[in-house]
Amino acid sequence: MTMARKKKPLITSGAPRPVTARDPKGMQAISVVEAAYNELLLDDVAAQRVNERGDELRAVVLATFKKLSAPPPPPEPLLLTRMDTITVPAHPEPFKIRDHFVKNLAPDAAMKIAWVSEDFQRLFYGVEEPAIPEMKYAVDKLVKGSLDTPIIKELGGKEKATIMLGGFWGALKPQGRGQSGALRTDGYWNIGYVEVNGTLHAVGADWGSARGGWYVRVYSVTHPSEWDAGSQVVSRMVAAA
Repeated sequence: MTMARKKKPLITSGAPRPVTARDPKGMQAISVVEAAYNELLLDDVAAQRVNERGDELRAVVLATFKKLSAPPPPPEPLLLTRMDTITVPAHPEPFKIRDHFVKNLAPDAAMKIAWVSEDFQRLFYGVEEPAIPEMKYAVDKLVKGSLDTPIIKELGGKEKATIMLGGFWGALKPQGRGQSGALRTDGYWNIGYVEVNGTLHAVGADWGSARGGWYVRVYSVTHPSEWDAGSQVVSRMVAAA
């Protein structure tokens, strides 16, 4: 009885075969080099100079191929992570900043404010914002400490980062007495970017448990200090349906 011979299994190293200049991908790269060479329109003397410096040419080509074939650097880690969204009801009347962001620690106050910085008062107390429609806001937490410029960039730029103070107030209002909610009331900042007279500012609000009220202040977006990791940023999303 004749037994069929079994084929020996094909043994491979597991490593992919290197692409050479004769493979389709290699030929495509070589065609680019050829096209660049032809664009130079070298005369016979110049072409000979290149040939005589073949070692230099090889080194330049090799370094270029190594650079272009290297994997791209890993993307920078995100600064912000989405925590929540807030829908702020429409404010049908003009929003007067000085009538809302004002110290008020009355026992029955719906919005308890312990302190408003002098810079905030100087910049915003003369401002009256127009009525705003119902809006949806994103609440993002800083994964690591950061200056304002990278935060604004990650939010999508100035236009997307900017909100109205009426909207920021509306986001704070559900937690006006320090209630739990989308914003932080444990000593971390809640930040909103607000524009006045063409200049963007960072408005920060943090809940002070000792006095039982919000502390509100404003900084230049070029301020040299970073916002702490864990702080949250309120930014506009889209009009709520």
